[in-house]
Amino acid sequence: MAQVPGPIRAGLIFRVGFTDESLVNHGITHLVEHLALVGLGQQPYRFGGKVEGLRTVFMAEGTDIEVPTFFRHIVATLASLPVDRLQHQAGILRTEAATRQVSPSAVALADRFGTRGWGLVAAQEFGLVSVTADQLQEWSRRWFTADNAVLFMTGSLPERLELELQSGSRMPVPPAEPLPYQMPAWAHHRVPGVGISMICHDSVEAGVLAGVLGRRAMNRLRFVEGLSYEVTAELKRLDLDLHHLFLWADGLVEKLGAVRSDLLEVIDQLADEGATPEELKTENDTLRKNLGDPNFAVHQLDLAATDDLLGRPFPGFDRRLSEIEAMDGKSVGRVLQESVETALSIVPDSVSMLDPRFTPLPNWSTDQVSGREYRLRLPGNDMRAKLNRLVLGDAGITRTLGPGKSVTVHFRDCALANIWNDESWSLIGADGWRLHINPADWKDGSQISETLERHIPAEIRVAMGDRPVPDPESLVVGPPQKAASGAFFSPRRDSWWLLVFIIVSVRLWYVFDPNPFRSGVNPTASFLSGMI
Repeated sequence: MAQVPGPIRAGLIFRVGFTDESLVNHGITHLVEHLALVGLGQQPYRFGGKVEGLRTVFMAEGTDIEVPTFFRHIVATLASLPVDRLQHQAGILRTEAATRQVSPSAVALADRFGTRGWGLVAAQEFGLVSVTADQLQEWSRRWFTADNAVLFMTGSLPERLELELQSGSRMPVPPAEPLPYQMPAWAHHRVPGVGISMICHDSVEAGVLAGVLGRRAMNRLRFVEGLSYEVTAELKRLDLDLHHLFLWADGLVEKLGAVRSDLLEVIDQLADEGATPEELKTENDTLRKNLGDPNFAVHQLDLAATDDLLGRPFPGFDRRLSEIEAMDGKSVGRVLQESVETALSIVPDSVSMLDPRFTPLPNWSTDQVSGREYRLRLPGNDMRAKLNRLVLGDAGITRTLGPGKSVTVHFRDCALANIWNDESWSLIGADGWRLHINPADWKDGSQISETLERHIPAEIRVAMGDRPVPDPESLVVGPPQKAASGAFFSPRRDSWWLLVFIIVSVRLWYVFDPNPFRSGVNPTASFLSGMI
């Protein structure tokens, strides 16, 4: 509780978020949250709900009658969800998802965590298709309990505020477990800027680092160089120990190479020199100013309630002020040095990472399974038949599209199997690799169907109905970080093909026209005729 002028502001927080879901039921918490609000319609007070990685929050702002009434409705509805509205609310959420853009920070988390835990922040909510009414009720009974909830509120406690939540257990925080990629790394994405994702341990220095890094980057890229409009540094808790630090700057396409270089210079300088006394004072003064704002008390209550829910003590901001005052700026630099070892940079296709510290994430699977090989139902002299092959064994499936271009999904790590009405399958691995396979396209395709039926557990299969035409990008074989771009040329992947093309073209030019520069001959026309 905290005394804050104005209407009562309160939040009911449950320790459940999308990191507790699987790819198969992803979206089930979001669906419960929406169903809990059914029946409220439009009210004369502000209210809402949201699902985050580690928690679900119901919020209200109003009078001492309106706020308790809101929470009593939430509690009663959670006890008996209006499952007759399941398809209605699922349709609303699918509409919301269709118009929602995935943030660059979410893209980086998906690269790090695949299709589990924090990687689900960028994943399609397949639970909106697969979840049943019974599964929804069970999810609500397990997670939305009195023992797994905390209530915070400003003002005085209203009379007769009794929230009869069912009993349960306090749920532990799932550990953030990234994929075993070599770091630092980088990947191409369809993003309008450059992002650098880092993992750091929980500390006061990490919070100061985010503030100092954001200010330095903003000053350099916007106010000095004029390269960017939006420059941000975001710090997000992943579990009890780890945080995600994400530095982002946008820019014009032709300027993004400079944006990349400037961001790395800002990071390296701060890591080497640490924060200055002036920067530490700015952080301290900003926090002290916020503490003087009565509305900041709501934020404090939210943080304290969340820390209690996560099972960690809330240190309070007075202690944080004293720790910043006693802080050595070098310690901020040391935290950044450790974080850089985990760095993952996301850049658009027009930009490459020239820094030798950064290794590109793999564009294709690095391993293949052994088993029976299948060929497409095409004539043997068809180039597609020569390049495409499918290997299916007891361990998994590998689809090859050409030299060095293979996608493998291991059955033990298969996170989801979408099944379409034409009997085709879309498999997605826990690492994010995906492939689509229609057994009818392959010789002896019935054997493929039988093998998939035998190895894919029923609990990860989702019936998707009619397959869209044309296929959505999520069905196209390709690496997770490239999003199955329709572009023919990718600088990172196809530069050597361009070189081979140029060499062969020049050689053919001289074969068909040994003297292209003789008088009266147009060399350009001669070269084009040679290529043709």
